[in-house]
Amino acid sequence: MVKFLQGPSPESPLYGRTPVRVELRPWSRRLALSFLEQGLSECGVKHATRELEEVLSVLGTLPGWLSFYGLRRCIGMPHGAALREAEEQAVAIASRERGNLLEGRGQVGAESSQDARVWS
Repeated sequence: MVKFLQGPSPESPLYGRTPVRVELRPWSRRLALSFLEQGLSECGVKHATRELEEVLSVLGTLPGWLSFYGLRRCIGMPHGAALREAEEQAVAIASRERGNLLEGRGQVGAESSQDARVWS
């Protein structure tokens, strides 16, 4: 993380390109549902409202995870498989990020490491 924050070295192909931080907050449930419906319709993917409600229940309303799920549906993956893959990726990334935050802090927070799937 420190190397990333310091920026690219002169040997890096990204040298001279300043990183830009883009922060997207969770969408409203209504906007997230509309996003999924429109995107899947544009791809010609038939979907049920109950499937999209399940996506929102599992993944929440973060645009990145909705896009992750939607892309998989658009390339032909069935609902269950696309949702499972998106959830697995989200859990893996959250676990890595949590590990990065706790790195070097010893056992601080160890009592809350029961399950990476539990987040709010």
